[in-house]
Amino acid sequence: MERAGLVLAAAVVVGGCGTQVYEGDPPAASYTYYQDAKPILDASCVECHRADPSSEAIPLETYAQAYLFRDVVAESVLDGSMPPRRDHEPGLSDDDARALVGWATEGGLMGDPGVDVGGTE
Repeated sequence: MERAGLVLAAAVVVGGCGTQVYEGDPPAASYTYYQDAKPILDASCVECHRADPSSEAIPLETYAQAYLFRDVVAESVLDGSMPPRRDHEPGLSDDDARALVGWATEGGLMGDPGVDVGGTE
């Protein structure tokens, strides 16, 4: 539960000239992969994190992959190492960081793959 306490206090996201800490409400226990995490992973992570034998990046294309590596996802968002900051990309918003960390630390719930959330497939 130590990690959950850290998440409740703050989360770290990449932005601006470096790492920014945001304060806010603790993550909701109702974050799910299909409704919350997958649209963010698709938009910000899977370009590099594909199941490619020639890549050292962990794959995050499917629920099973993201669930398996959910602790790494949370730690990488919290320490600001992922997603990497690029000139043309703003990094994760506070809401997206909160949703990914919340999903990963609150059990990695699957959710309903049939519910359209208006994000990417």
